[in-house]
Amino acid sequence: MKIALKTVPRWPRIPMGILLFLGIWGLMVLVTRLLGHYYGISPDLCLFHRLTGYSCPTCGTTRGLLALARGDWHQSFLWNPMTMVGGWMLAFVLAGRAVTGRMVAVEFTPLERRVLGFFGLAILVVNWAWLIYSHP
Repeated sequence: MKIALKTVPRWPRIPMGILLFLGIWGLMVLVTRLLGHYYGISPDLCLFHRLTGYSCPTCGTTRGLLALARGDWHQSFLWNPMTMVGGWMLAFVLAGRAVTGRMVAVEFTPLERRVLGFFGLAILVVNWAWLIYSHP
């Protein structure tokens, strides 16, 4: 494993596809919140949940972000621990990049990549089991 600090632009360039995805997602959240507030309708937008009846690995992310926006960190974590921890890590990395103009670059060997992939898959499975258990 090699770790180095790289000088990078303070603000990363965000691809248009990601901006488009975030815009559509935000619009869907807004529409569902308005439907729930004014008409008492709570549409299920998760296709996986509609087809199987089980939570998907990202179920609870939107509700967790909304709880985080209200300042309820505990409830945010309970909705989906993996995405909330990942979100905080991303915010920390972006803040460090914006302040210092540097980024940590890590190069892994093929064996290390496999081990990290297995570890990441194990975290995903544990998180998914938590979601299925806690949000039936």
